[in-house]
Amino acid sequence: QPIRAASFGLQTLDTGRTARLNVVHSAPLTSVSPNSVLVRYAVRADFDVYTVRTDGSLRILRRVSREAVLSEGEGLTFDYASSSSDGNVRVSPSVYIQRLGETERSDTAPSVSVSLEVRTQQGTQFLLPGTIRGFNPQPDPPRELIIGSRFD
Repeated sequence: QPIRAASFGLQTLDTGRTARLNVVHSAPLTSVSPNSVLVRYAVRADFDVYTVRTDGSLRILRRVSREAVLSEGEGLTFDYASSSSDGNVRVSPSVYIQRLGETERSDTAPSVSVSLEVRTQQGTQFLLPGTIRGFNPQPDPPRELIIGSRFD
């Protein structure tokens, strides 16, 4: 069952701009024994493309998807370029991942990094990092630091 690794909401994409999804399956931070099985992920990157109607509502034009299998250290880049025939559109980029096979490290969190760039001919206009669902970048402090601690 694939899980949604990242979703970036609706992004405005004017004519001549490109939205780029980057997905990287980084190598584990801990050392791996020679007998370990490498973790691989099936990755699907989607761009749902919408046009804005005159009343302000959205109408879906199309979904553009790419799929890949990533081993540790591999990445995927997927571009969607807005064309003049689309006019000004909104895109809703999403990335889904699914662990393939059983591994010795199956209890670890996914080591997949996701980002979205919006680019013009002059370069990157902005970059949005994605966070894997369930990852807490600011964990609670250890209990012993909260209860009975004194800061003199």
